Amino acid sequence: MTKRFKDAAELGLTEAELAAQVAISEEIVTELIAEERAPKRFEVETYTAPACWASYLINGDASGLDYCNTPSDPAGDREIAAADAFIADVGLGGPVDCSEPEFMTYGWDYGDLAGDYCTYSFLREVEP
Repeated sequence: MTKRFKDAAELGLTEAELAAQVAISEEIVTELIAEERAPKRFEVETYTAPACWASYLINGDASGLDYCNTPSDPAGDREIAAADAFIADVGLGGPVDCSEPEFMTYGWDYGDLAGDYCTYSFLREVEP
């Protein structure tokens, strides 16, 4: 419950001091509201990586990687580790989108063999 004061004297302030305190409080509240409403700006960064990682990177579904089909074969675990290292290297969290796969023999950011690759899109917050 909020206590209502009858006058500035009850607070130990002069009328001018109370008015100044109220003005400062209103200014702070106005600034906080403006900060909350300020739109955030993002830039899109893209990286090329293996297409087989798409479901894991975007949806968290690793069932398409080999380890689910052949538990004794660590190939799927290596794929997950490589995809996780990719996310850590990029440093922007998970991708928000990816392109359709395309065959590439060179020019990828992550991966080491010719094959199907996607362009993954990440968002980086920028100052307004």
